[in-house]
Amino acid sequence: MALSDALVKHCKPKSKAYTLKDIEGLALFVSPSGGKSWHFRFTLQGKRQRISLGVYPEVGLSEARLRCESNRLLIKQGISPVSVTSDISAIASMSGLSHAEQESHSVITEGHSLGHASDDKEVSCVVSSSVESFAEFSVRWKLFKFRKLGLDKRDKRQSTAVQIERYLRKDMLPVLGELAMDRIGKADVLRVLRGIEARGALSIAEKCRSWLFELFQHALAEGLIGCNPAAEMAVLALPKNPTQHNPFLRQEELPAFLVRLSGYQGSIQTRLGIRLLLLTGVRTGELRQASPAQFDL
Repeated sequence: MALSDALVKHCKPKSKAYTLKDIEGLALFVSPSGGKSWHFRFTLQGKRQRISLGVYPEVGLSEARLRCESNRLLIKQGISPVSVTSDISAIASMSGLSHAEQESHSVITEGHSLGHASDDKEVSCVVSSSVESFAEFSVRWKLFKFRKLGLDKRDKRQSTAVQIERYLRKDMLPVLGELAMDRIGKADVLRVLRGIEARGALSIAEKCRSWLFELFQHALAEGLIGCNPAAEMAVLALPKNPTQHNPFLRQEELPAFLVRLSGYQGSIQTRLGIRLLLLTGVRTGELRQASPAQFDL
């Protein structure tokens, strides 16, 4: 059963260490002293392994799931998550992370240090010395970007993070994933964007163009590449279709609408959700993804 923010926050230590399983290999490890950390279990090349995704509460449930998803994407590419762990001191110098925050972003094995036995193979932390592939570098870039935007905080809207994950997996990784960062050219980037445009998703193509530019600019700043292959792609972008706004209610139409809503025979969640939208004015996505902690009752 999937974990909730409330369960993670209020679970108590026991005389022996235990884990609470979430989804897709993610689990919360709770030590007898009360410490909590996120573990990701996976199988690669027939070997069961476990890595740490950070400590709670520095890394919340939503952020842990994002990190878990990033590692699953690497595994699908046949890449071990251990091989993409970055130099923590380098990241700290760029983002100003404290020592505790550095630990929360590192990918390490905690089996022995937490004092519990495991049948899984323990994995040591290594730093890749060769030029990273796009798939490997995208994981580091995402963690940096999400932290820069504050998306590692549980009370932040996660739609941007969800979109980046979705279109990396759907459009960018299938084309660029296995290519070394310094071997990717403008033609490769254009192939990604043309594929998106071919299905008519011009707004998505614009977003991916922006994300790719930012990702390669990050790699350029680190000295991994000599130029940004996503630069000047806007010149080749197809023009977007005229914006079609959703229908809306005028103020004088609201009384009749509320009368019809009160007689709505469908789901009560739908009826109450619409009333809450009218009272708060938030976006539908924010309402659907709201957690109990965001309500001050």
